[in-house]
Formats: sequence, C-alpha cells, structure tokens
Amino acid sequence: VLGAADTALATLASLQGHRNAADDLFQRGIALEEQVGSALLASTSRFWYAEHLSRSPSVADRTTARALVDRCLAHFEPINFHFTDRAERLRMELNG
Repeated sequence: VLGAADTALATLASLQGHRNAADDLFQRGIALEEQVGSALLASTSRFWYAEHLSRSPSVADRTTARALVDRCLAHFEPINFHFTDRAERLRMELNG
C-alpha cells in the first residue's frame, strides 16, 4: 500500500504548479489515512505535504511545513523509518 490516491494526485498537482489543488488533495489524503488508522501512511503523506509547502515563499506555509515535519518525525524516528534522514534534512532546511 502506497497511501491514499489523493496524496499521489497532490504530488502531481504540486509538480504541475497547482498549489491550491495540491493543498486540498494532501489534506484529503491525510484525513483518509487517519480515518483508516494508518498513522505511518498519514505521516508519510505529511512529509510529502511538508516538502510541497517548503517550496512556498509564504511564511505561513513554511511554518505549517515545519509542524508537519515535526509530527511525521515523531512517527519515523522510533522505528528508524527510511524517510527519517530525508525528513530531518527538510527540518534543517526549514529552520534555516
């Protein structure tokens, strides 16, 4: 299982520059993954959402990205999930 289809569509929308659509799709994907009880999938989607927001010039988006990274690392670090290093690098970049 790779996660909610909405998360995959959000990633595509982000790459195509459709920021608002990507935001909505990431939020829907995370909500679905939480609803079915998959904390790890939701955390992975939070990472992708944070990466999307990190490219925004908006201070509010970057602040949200930092919170998302912190939240996903709370799940990744205890199990040494393969995204842990990448999420830590994103956190360092966001903290500038």
